[in-house]
Amino acid sequence: MELQSTYRRTVYSGFEPCLAYDVLYGGHVEHRLMHAQAGTLEHHQLVLDELHLDVGQYDFPVIAQGRMPQDAFCVSFAVAGNDVTRYNTVLAGADEVQLYGPGAEFLYHAAGASSWVNLAVTEACFQRWAVACVGRPMILPATLSTSIHLDPARRAALANAICAAVAAVNWRSGEGEIDAHLARDVYRSLLFVCTDILSKAGAQIRSGRSAAQERNFRRILACERIAMIECESDADAEFAISDAAEQIGCTRRALERTFRRSVDMTPTGWILNKRLNCTLRDFLAPSPSCSVSGTALNWGFRHLSRFSEHYRATFGELPSQTLSRSRSRLRQSARSA
Repeated sequence: MELQSTYRRTVYSGFEPCLAYDVLYGGHVEHRLMHAQAGTLEHHQLVLDELHLDVGQYDFPVIAQGRMPQDAFCVSFAVAGNDVTRYNTVLAGADEVQLYGPGAEFLYHAAGASSWVNLAVTEACFQRWAVACVGRPMILPATLSTSIHLDPARRAALANAICAAVAAVNWRSGEGEIDAHLARDVYRSLLFVCTDILSKAGAQIRSGRSAAQERNFRRILACERIAMIECESDADAEFAISDAAEQIGCTRRALERTFRRSVDMTPTGWILNKRLNCTLRDFLAPSPSCSVSGTALNWGFRHLSRFSEHYRATFGELPSQTLSRSRSRLRQSARSA
């Protein structure tokens, strides 16, 4: 069996992770930096026909919001930093694996150094291997996202298989096309361990939430809705908080407590960070007409001096400095082209 295969390793440093949109093959990720001490994002991407493996490692706190591939079922989990990492506002358990349906939205929030794995495979491919490995199709979750608990040995087997695959490819083939025999071995190894483990977890995937869990989950979804909303001013954020509380039938104060408990920030602080990161992305990839004042106003900052203060406190420099450096880089690239 000849596989179409590629491997790529990319390192992003400084403000660069803010523009790392393609760390999930076929998906989209928006990274948000939380303070000036930005570090390094190391990303490994392995493509083997219908199987796509992404591994990311951050040495700094980060928020990553996005959407999984539209044509794949995804298995995702934290390899390191479980105690500081949240998936969809819920703390990642050391024995948990997250399952995402095609196109599922996600929110990854790490308060410190962390690393993650995402394995994406088409449903048809999963089912072929499930039948081959365990003699029956695999039960996939009916919802777009859910979590299952694995015993330590099974979760370790999954993590070890993935880490071994990346190490083998990086050592024996390097970047680009992968040796055909190695690609076939890695492909079979990853699909076998994944389908074997998930087929044994079928009972968990079928089981529903208790009434209390469902109530808490609705509140968490409301928090996600607030965290992901496209706010253009403080007034929009205030309205979103009140509107979300009304829709789920709780008080605003209760919802704010859930928000603090879920993402360890106030709603106002969370949304301010989102808007600041939106301006940062505009300054890092500026259009010819980009200006500090125009960008600030576009993202709802009506007081430019206050905006500059927030920006410097978060990113360690003035917005004019970021914009100037980006334009210098673009001019140098144009001259060398």
